[in-house]
Amino acid sequence: MVSVFYWVLNMTIVGSIFALILLGIRRIKRLPRMFVYAMYSLLFVRLLCPFGLTSGFSLLNILPRGSVNLVYLERGSSSASIPELSYSNVMQSANSYFPMVLKSDRIARFYEVGSIVWIVILAALLVGYSLLYIMSINKIRKSIYKNGDFYQSHAIDVPM
Repeated sequence: MVSVFYWVLNMTIVGSIFALILLGIRRIKRLPRMFVYAMYSLLFVRLLCPFGLTSGFSLLNILPRGSVNLVYLERGSSSASIPELSYSNVMQSANSYFPMVLKSDRIARFYEVGSIVWIVILAALLVGYSLLYIMSINKIRKSIYKNGDFYQSHAIDVPM
């Protein structure tokens, strides 16, 4: 569980850096909207995909040298058709990665506690959002059909 939390934390930091760079690029007014949408799509993929393809055209090249370490999952073979897969490692708290061996016991305890807190908060959010979803569905079911695609409900105060 500690290694999963470690990599999720790294993915979140890299995704946040990418989002900040994207917000800076978005301030340029002359960019076509399709370019901005494509950038947001890349951010979405970056936040969902746990590994990346190594490239010389990465936005992480903007960061200072040594601030991001790449951990290679699979080295590309001699064939250029197979890309190299890697994790972006911002934390750099481990001596080895497969299997995960952290640099000290204090860091290991920090990640153990962090992973437990992460799971508890994730479970609480899932339960809370599920309850809100069920309550909303129950309110919507009590609505009265009007003409077209319109429904009216006295239980909901805002249009939706």
